[in-house]
Amino acid sequence: MGTNLLTTTAHRPTHENDFGVTHNPSALRRRMRLSRCCLVAVTLLSFCGCTNTKPTAKTDSQRMKDVYAIATVIEQYRQKTSRYPYAENWENVELNMVAIPIDIFISSKKLPKEYDYPPHGLTGAIFKYADFLEYLRDVLGMNLTLPEDDRDPFEWVPYQVHFDGKHYFVSAHLTQPNAFTRPVYNAHKYQIGSIGNERAKIRAYSEVRP
Repeated sequence: MGTNLLTTTAHRPTHENDFGVTHNPSALRRRMRLSRCCLVAVTLLSFCGCTNTKPTAKTDSQRMKDVYAIATVIEQYRQKTSRYPYAENWENVELNMVAIPIDIFISSKKLPKEYDYPPHGLTGAIFKYADFLEYLRDVLGMNLTLPEDDRDPFEWVPYQVHFDGKHYFVSAHLTQPNAFTRPVYNAHKYQIGSIGNERAKIRAYSEVRP
């Protein structure tokens, strides 16, 4: 996981969209909506359905606490190493090359293949949740666990962690809006980062109280 991930400078090195920091509806969620369409035929054959439409045990408030808990682990990693996870991917980058952003989706469910790659037209790398957890455990101990999104990934974008080389952002899609969310299709994105962005409704970790 420490190997540099590089792309040419012809591509934008950061995401100015909902997949990363500042923009509007998630391109990834559009792809998931298309994926759900593929399930229609199967759903018609079985009243048990292919997607989970029942409410989950977690509330929006609990999901907000999960986002904070994940961000806290990232901050603990920085306290021990003096840098955020995967910072090595932005060190000693070759001339005329840039390291690309990294995203991890945290779910208790098996993710469909749509989550293996960034949305069409965007530059980035998707790291497996299991690999991310192992990476953190190398520093923070083997007993480390992270809160997981328990919803159907065909219906909801799972918890997401984004690294851009300087900062991180952790997000969850909520069912109801609040003062700290922004709309993304039929959900409401709640996000905490190493820096805040009031316009994009991103809260700085240092300003959040658990």
